[in-house]
Amino acid sequence: MRKFSHKMLKISTACLFTLIAFIGGMWVFAPWDSFGVYAIEKARLAAAEKNVYLDYNGISVSGVLIPTYTISDVSLNSVLSKTSVSEITVRVLPLSSLLSGGLSLYVWLRSGETAIDTGHKLRHDGGRLKVTSAGDGVIFSNVSIEGDIGILGDIEYTRDGVSNNALIIKVPDNLDMMMGFAGFFERAGANEWRLKQNAAAEK
Repeated sequence: MRKFSHKMLKISTACLFTLIAFIGGMWVFAPWDSFGVYAIEKARLAAAEKNVYLDYNGISVSGVLIPTYTISDVSLNSVLSKTSVSEITVRVLPLSSLLSGGLSLYVWLRSGETAIDTGHKLRHDGGRLKVTSAGDGVIFSNVSIEGDIGILGDIEYTRDGVSNNALIIKVPDNLDMMMGFAGFFERAGANEWRLKQNAAAEK
């Protein structure tokens, strides 16, 4: 009986190492460049459903164990504004993705600007954030974007709109009044605003 148990343990251990090697091989040799193009095209379609149009010049991937994507000349166009960023870097977070049961990414933004239909141009000095898909929602955490408009905090989007909203948007004096007229922001302090809880659902 002891020999049988020892034999079964050896077989189980061999199967486990084979499975780990198989998964590791799939990860190392996965076509990450194709995945990146697929993901950004899905994002482009999702944005278009909200009348926001995403465009970019190119995408490249580096790294094997932890893939990192570099997307150049990114722009987002809507009826009210156009935002451009010279470069966005996206790194896949394998352990965080496994723990969340979804996809987890860390994102770095280079400099850019937002032009709004009033004629104002707002400078972005860069920033960073973590993006995690969770169930039917997406969590944006550790958001830190600097420039003429500062964005700090965390926020979660679900099909029902905005929830767990701790994201603060800091604006200059010449935009403070306009934020109130926009309709989907609520004041959080002097020159500080946050998205209304039902802002995404209303759109």
